[in-house]
Amino acid sequence: MIGIRGGASESVPRGRVLQRFVESPWAGAALIGLLQGKVLWHIWRFRDLTSGDTSSYFESAYRWYERLQVNIVWSPVYTAFYGSILALTGDADVATTTHRVVIVVAAALGVLAVMRQLLPAGLALAIAAWWAVLPINFNTLYEVHLFALLPIVAFWLVAATFDRPAGRGAALALLTATAVLVRNELSLAVAIYAAMCVWREGRELKRRVAPSWPARLRAYAVPAVVALAVVLTFYQRSYVRGPVVRAAADAKHTVNMCQVYAFGYAQRHPEWTASPWTDCYGLAETTFGQRTPTLRQMISTNPRAVLAHAAWNLALTPSGLQLALFNGTWGGPNPDYAPVEHPGSVAASVAALLAAVVVGAGLVALRRDGWRFWWSQWFERRRGLWLAMIAVSCVSVPIILTQRPRPSYLFALTATLMAVLGSAMHILTYRWPRTRDIACLTLALATLLFVSPYFVRSETSRPLATAYHALTPWAPMIGRPRGKVVIGDYASELRSYARLTGVSTVENYSILARRPAGQSLAAFLDQQQISVLFIQPRIAGDVQKIEGADALLANPAAFGWRLLTATSPEGETYRLLLRSAT
Repeated sequence: MIGIRGGASESVPRGRVLQRFVESPWAGAALIGLLQGKVLWHIWRFRDLTSGDTSSYFESAYRWYERLQVNIVWSPVYTAFYGSILALTGDADVATTTHRVVIVVAAALGVLAVMRQLLPAGLALAIAAWWAVLPINFNTLYEVHLFALLPIVAFWLVAATFDRPAGRGAALALLTATAVLVRNELSLAVAIYAAMCVWREGRELKRRVAPSWPARLRAYAVPAVVALAVVLTFYQRSYVRGPVVRAAADAKHTVNMCQVYAFGYAQRHPEWTASPWTDCYGLAETTFGQRTPTLRQMISTNPRAVLAHAAWNLALTPSGLQLALFNGTWGGPNPDYAPVEHPGSVAASVAALLAAVVVGAGLVALRRDGWRFWWSQWFERRRGLWLAMIAVSCVSVPIILTQRPRPSYLFALTATLMAVLGSAMHILTYRWPRTRDIACLTLALATLLFVSPYFVRSETSRPLATAYHALTPWAPMIGRPRGKVVIGDYASELRSYARLTGVSTVENYSILARRPAGQSLAAFLDQQQISVLFIQPRIAGDVQKIEGADALLANPAAFGWRLLTATSPEGETYRLLLRSAT
């Protein structure tokens, strides 16, 4: 039987340089860093300022930047990181792009490091290159989800590098702190990994493997105290404390369940056309008897509806995994919230089929060679990392059933599946290590050479970022208006990014539809008690068609208003109408 080498190929005179390059962690990191950098090139020019959840996290990030405060309920480590980048850049647009780039590059390098622990260096390089070019990873909708992978990667690396009581204790403490401070759903992974640790320590004690049980307890207690100290430090810096923490956590959970149930319901019932984000409460009240039920209350009041929701999510799982691994689906309903970039993709379907064939062939070869052989020669030394990855992957099951198989929620599972595929390829090719290394290095270099920057587009606008830069200098003038504030497109995002601290709520342009026919713009603004109107270029033409708009914009002082104007680098004009008393 041919022996298996641990991640390196035999050096031969002709291939010495090649082998050194493949085996060098620094060379691999440089190649993956260059590849990820090329993919991200021009992101600052063509990708818009992130909308949606990121703008909400920005408010907490700004608190960290301004007062070193966090919200313990909403991923405080992430917002502290985001706020630190803001402190370095001083601009929401630059900070948001910069922190995305840092997260994306760190994730790619982290995946490479994990794969090098599990696979031969050449295969690890190829898998990391695959990760780096997937838009579903680097162009994820919200940065917070990819950020959550970073401490998980750290947990995996600790579990892999120090697979002994002290290392397992440190890994468990790191995972526990991550569950509290980054993603709460990882509490299930904490329980599973803790059970694994108890089992492993018990087996080693039965075999009389040093150290003794008191030393093993200390190996877990010391890092647990450190993790507790870190959690308490963040809690002390939190502006949400005491009973309010429980209330905020409950609100976070119930709103989430309301929205995800409504999104799946809308897919199952196209006749329901309301917004799952803003109109889910009526559906929840009709279905479960409460506007914001917890998952437990949903199950107790209407288990059939919850079962239908879970069954739908389970049916979407093959498409969700295909999207996670190949950035496309074979068709059918969308497993994500954002539109699928390549629905009905033949390439993604073929790739998924080939991956399944490779894994199947790997299992056949594993049985042919004998599990004991592979366990003793390869997997036994890597069991600590595999167990850690399995513990985190188990969290995917409740996520899929209660939320949906969205790739942004399954980054850890994606990396694990890539590792499974890489292991199958190793089993199939271990007899030809040098040929495999050449092929993997060639593939990685070809990817670097031929991949195009993802964000370069011939015609791309950044409407949110441009509106942010136009509105931000006027934010102090808005102050605390007595009436309504109409910001228009991206109203809530602009309120957060532009720091309209004196404004509790903002309106979009739908309010303009309430104007009766024939009513002048000035009279309508008075009737609706509007004190601030931000006129973005998209709506400027419609506003000017309103009766009396030309007179108001030409001589705002005559109507008790002030008019501020700004021109974007693209030549578009933004206007801000402020009541003189505002």
